[in-house]
Amino acid sequence: MELLLILILFGDPQVEPLAGELAQVLRTRGADRVRVLTGADANAALRELGVSDGDLIADPAIATQLTAARQRLVLVRLDRRDAAGTAVVEATVWNAGRSEPVSAMAPTAADAQAAALAALLKLLDARVPATIAAEPASPLSQLAGASDWAGILRATETPDGPRAWYYRVQALMRLGRDADARTALAAMRAAHAGHALTDAAAALVPAAAATTEPQTDPVR
Repeated sequence: MELLLILILFGDPQVEPLAGELAQVLRTRGADRVRVLTGADANAALRELGVSDGDLIADPAIATQLTAARQRLVLVRLDRRDAAGTAVVEATVWNAGRSEPVSAMAPTAADAQAAALAALLKLLDARVPATIAAEPASPLSQLAGASDWAGILRATETPDGPRAWYYRVQALMRLGRDADARTALAAMRAAHAGHALTDAAAALVPAAAATTEPQTDPVR
């Protein structure tokens, strides 16, 4: 049987953690029945179909027509904005020739992304049904959505990639541990220089505190 192909697209790097969490859950649910791609990989797969992300932005009807013609294709596009101090995550899911919007609002970006994740999974449940036993026990976005910053620190004691580092920096800042956040950011930059999530993590740390050079007393 042809695999169900799910392409998760986004323009703003600040929603990359959401894209990663969504992809992780869908891969767990779908196992060998789905192929889930995000970011650059999703864009490359879309171009192979003769369409670009820019085409979808300019004319969303293209995505509707594409998924109507290809029943084993689902397109998801994520975006974010701030409105009067409120974080807003907006998404569109194109599936079987239909367009479904998703919008989540919350005081913080982490809360908005957690709410959007839940809404997207509910919307996609018909194509990739939930298997409770296979669900991740505590994905980082769910911990962030619950404001369990201490839980995130426990889960990222040994960060295994840029996503874990991002959430660790975020948790340290939320707990008021600015110095530790700067140290974590410096380690993240050393391990993942140039990654979009590294830039996103740096945005969490006040510019005045971004310097990670050790301070020394002048020689007397």
